[in-house]
Amino acid sequence: MARWLIIFYSEPFDTGDVDVFCYLGQKTLLFHLAPIWQYLESLGYKSKQGWMVIEGVPVQFLPPVGPLEEEAMKTAITVPVEGVSSRVFQLEYAMAIKVQTGRAKDWNHIEIALDSAEPDMAKFESILEKFGLIQKWRLYRDRT
Repeated sequence: MARWLIIFYSEPFDTGDVDVFCYLGQKTLLFHLAPIWQYLESLGYKSKQGWMVIEGVPVQFLPPVGPLEEEAMKTAITVPVEGVSSRVFQLEYAMAIKVQTGRAKDWNHIEIALDSAEPDMAKFESILEKFGLIQKWRLYRDRT
């Protein structure tokens, strides 16, 4: 599993939920969450509107649906989070996924990361180039 957390690298901001990318043996958007749900429910957690609420935080489980997410998962770094070994996307991959998604809140998250973290911009742009997102990034930067 790998978490998609720009806030791991930047100043905190409210995202409303936590996205957890995980392999579940399928490579489509439609995948079977029952094993995850059953396990978490056995621990006493409850589902609500498509999320599993864990310690009061809505958590969404997502499959890697394309090559960018696949590579982000493969290159994720292992870090301790409250004493638990966790895999976190490298900042530049998390930002690239935000470019790919392109929602207003994603651009805002990128701006927060640019202001408060230290992304390797050459690496970021290389990732964007590799996955055909550099033009989308440049158009955004030209507007801002």
